[in-house]
Amino acid sequence: DLLIYRTSMYGGAVSENIVIAPAGPEAGELQVTNGAFGTPIVDISYVNNLDIIVLDDDGFASDTDTLTMLGTDPDNVGTSGRELITANFTNDGSLAEPLVVVEDLENLVTPILYRVRDIQGFDTVNIDALGGVDFVEVTGRDDGSLEINVAGGDTLNLPGTADGSDDFVVLPGASDDAGTALVRTDAATSLTTINFDGTQEVQLDGGGGSSLDRVTILGTSADNAVTLVGNAPLTGYAQVDAGPTISFTGLGTDGSIISLSGNGGDDSFSIEHESNWQIGAVIVDGGAPSAGSDSVEILGTSGDDDFAYTASAANAGTMDVTSGGSTTSYLLNDIEQLQIDAKGETDP
Repeated sequence: DLLIYRTSMYGGAVSENIVIAPAGPEAGELQVTNGAFGTPIVDISYVNNLDIIVLDDDGFASDTDTLTMLGTDPDNVGTSGRELITANFTNDGSLAEPLVVVEDLENLVTPILYRVRDIQGFDTVNIDALGGVDFVEVTGRDDGSLEINVAGGDTLNLPGTADGSDDFVVLPGASDDAGTALVRTDAATSLTTINFDGTQEVQLDGGGGSSLDRVTILGTSADNAVTLVGNAPLTGYAQVDAGPTISFTGLGTDGSIISLSGNGGDDSFSIEHESNWQIGAVIVDGGAPSAGSDSVEILGTSGDDDFAYTASAANAGTMDVTSGGSTTSYLLNDIEQLQIDAKGETDP
């Protein structure tokens, strides 16, 4: 069955806050309140209804309508509170390709709580997984015209394109579990903005194949401790201070690039190289130090490594690290200190 909500039928020129709140598989409420005063406009309870379409078609440019798609809490009687929320806004909004699917991970019989088949007229949508250990996967529109706010997704997965060139940028937020990701997949013409809160891990999946993917990790204007660890070919993770773990996998084999930017302050970068990592380059930009200096430590592997450094300025240069038949170039800019830990092997 299908529930269609149209703003032209209820709120009209009034700003509407539209919330989809599931209670169990194919059951819940669509709640609409006045955006200015919080007073109810309409509350629609539904049962045995899988698909929902929300159309902001009132035609009034003076109002701002919002759409929030919820998960559930663990204390909800009809669900486990552990959801997988898959949002792919490149889908066509048909029965076969809904935009958003919300599933209960512990319900093996009827796991789907609801599907948002299509939305129209919104330039921002909200996904709030609520309590429990939840997983959210987001693919934005190809033209970048939709901003997506994700709350409560303990793990946020951002997929790229197999054999395609993808760009991922991750910025810290106001708290240790918040931030912003900017994603442009191979077919996209613009970056999609994805703001996240309540997140422990951001997963970047390049999709694999022969391509060049780019991952950029930004710091703040304050002093930052940035960590980058390789743990398999074209795979690893990064972290800025106590922020979410930013893991990456499936980067393309054609010289994929990782960039670390301190953005001012006295920043420290700790990088653990991986044998046969196959990352083409790691760009480290400390930015102008606030008082002291920016430092980089590169740790070798447990095997034989070759380190070759070429200076280009007093605070810049290139360190080529060869290990396991693969060479990664570390391009350093605005770095005042460089330390190499070869881990005691026979490394030149």
